[in-house]
Amino acid sequence: MQEEKIVGILGGMGPQATLDLMAKVIRATPAQSEKDHLRMLVDCNPKVPDRVAAILAGGPDSAPALVEMAMGLVGQGADLLAIACNTAHHFHAAIQAAVPVPVLDMIALTARRVAELDPPVRTVGLLATEGTIEIKLYHRHFEARGIEVITPRELEMRSFMSIVYGVKTGHDGPVARAGMAALAQSLMDRGAEAVIAGCTEVPLVISAGPTMPMIDPTQVLAESIVQSVLGRARAMSPAL
Repeated sequence: MQEEKIVGILGGMGPQATLDLMAKVIRATPAQSEKDHLRMLVDCNPKVPDRVAAILAGGPDSAPALVEMAMGLVGQGADLLAIACNTAHHFHAAIQAAVPVPVLDMIALTARRVAELDPPVRTVGLLATEGTIEIKLYHRHFEARGIEVITPRELEMRSFMSIVYGVKTGHDGPVARAGMAALAQSLMDRGAEAVIAGCTEVPLVISAGPTMPMIDPTQVLAESIVQSVLGRARAMSPAL
């Protein structure tokens, strides 16, 4: 009998977002006992150079640290990898090239999930870091599927980044939640049919509701991890 695959998670960007992904993997697993849950090897490394600074401001390259993490997880036995950070997917190709196991692509998986929605969504609002937006990580996948992407305006982007960096240091209370909700609502007011929580800190302070259709890429990734290992995942409530 073939042994079950072991999951490796490149995390720490930030730590709470890594815990959020792990929790969602656990909830997505159709377990009857603790033995039914997946084995996860997690490198929670908050020392990875800032991805936004690396992309936009000539900061230290994030790729070497991410590649080292990936190789370490594979060396410990991981059979597939997942990255608990949207912006870090800019380095997905470098990570995949360095390891012999699949590295799930949260960005591509999310775009596919949105494209499969019925009724179809033709315009999405993207709450993501400046780096993710600048290099069009999500834009490329959505526009290839005929889906328009709306992003925060300049002042809104500053507010968004402030909230995100605050969440990374534990400031995830009512002020952060109200600020993130206002940013999401602004995208809806401008024509978005759904909001993409395109930074792993976003789901920590806002969630889908009756008036806020939202797609959570962390949830999409968690379900894809479970499906990759078990061939199925627990039926989850739809994001929209």
